[in-house]
Amino acid sequence: MTRQNKKQISDNPVTYHEMQAPSLEPVPAKSPHRKYLVLVALHMVHSDDPDLLCEAADCSERTLHYVKNRLRDQDGVVFNHDRNAKRYFVIETGVLDLPKVVEMMRKLYPNRFAYIQDLREKSGAADEQQLWSGDESEFNIAG
Repeated sequence: MTRQNKKQISDNPVTYHEMQAPSLEPVPAKSPHRKYLVLVALHMVHSDDPDLLCEAADCSERTLHYVKNRLRDQDGVVFNHDRNAKRYFVIETGVLDLPKVVEMMRKLYPNRFAYIQDLREKSGAADEQQLWSGDESEFNIAG
């Protein structure tokens, strides 16, 4: 090893903690992917807390509300805010294909997607099956 190589290696020491913690990919402010990331955050994070949603989507609260309105007006996405469950439900996706959007965000921003999944688990979210596995006798039609 020459002196130059030693100097270059020691200029940027990486600690064990930095190697274990993947950095979250920054989403550019003008990126068209920002609205898809907000949609994925609203769909996956089972909370209506704007701070948690903004943290998941990497945006400000103002941007969150702007993108929600843009998704509603331009793409035809219909949200339902359930105050009892304290979360948003994506009722209709309009022109967007939600599974494809989720898959695209998983491929483009894998660390951000994993972070959204962690926030989903931390917010006390149950699976969709657990949400709807209540008493089904109400929905059965007596014959």
